Amino acid sequence: MRPEDFDVQKLIEDLQGTCSSIDDHLPEGMNWENLTDEDHEAIDNEIFLCAECGWWCEACESNDKDGEIVCDDCKE
Repeated sequence: MRPEDFDVQKLIEDLQGTCSSIDDHLPEGMNWENLTDEDHEAIDNEIFLCAECGWWCEACESNDKDGEIVCDDCKE
């Protein structure tokens, strides 16, 4: 169930710089499936989950490494 006051920007801020899952930062009773396409787009525009280290990083730090998206630290 999605709370009326859900703030995707707060979710983005809470995730960035962590290696936790989205579900860990969602309000009680809410899960990944309750996120809208707009929520997913907002997340994708600002942060990404590095395929190598598993940390949520700023979108500006994304790099392609052998077909996977990795952070600046993992690209080398």
